[in-house]
Amino acid sequence: MISFPASASTLSVTGVDPSFGQVVDLSANGQSKLTFAGIIFAEYQGTPVATFCVDLYTAIGIETFGVVANSVDQVVNGRRAAWLIQNFLPTILNADEAAGLQVAIWDVVHDSGNGLSTGSLQAGATPQPVVILAEQYILASAGQGVTTGSIFTHVDGPLAKQQLMTSATFTPSAFGVAIPEPATYAVMGAGLLLIGAVRRRRNGK
Repeated sequence: MISFPASASTLSVTGVDPSFGQVVDLSANGQSKLTFAGIIFAEYQGTPVATFCVDLYTAIGIETFGVVANSVDQVVNGRRAAWLIQNFLPTILNADEAAGLQVAIWDVVHDSGNGLSTGSLQAGATPQPVVILAEQYILASAGQGVTTGSIFTHVDGPLAKQQLMTSATFTPSAFGVAIPEPATYAVMGAGLLLIGAVRRRRNGK
């Protein structure tokens, strides 16, 4: 099991893999939001980790920055999101499943897991297989929660960079896949750079 200290450390976002995610088109607060949904591979203090976004509305890129590893309680419904990662990350076999899990996490954190047909976060033009899987994950997570895992928060605060959540018991080595070359990022439509291009307005929800 990986143990993350609650002190400032370094996180390097190393890439995404089209086998474990894809670009989706959600409806966020009534506006179309094109963004990458899936596993984000990173290294925390030299240890490879598989992470997911917990904030749809802040940006991140392929970069290294200072973070603090916080409790999953750092975000609304963090324990429920952590349960989703702990229980479904090990089962992911393809891009639809990875994207579905990420979309489910966003709905749980931003919309209390009310599903993708209502609330501030809706399915939009997201591919139907991803929507179906996301709804299944959301339903399964109702009433669930764990504290295992960490949220990596930028040293300057949660609005400085996208916050990423990881399970304390799972790393990319279980996938047996390599981090993609830069050419893969182009194929993904620069997916990571699209993540959360618009910051959340505190009074806008």
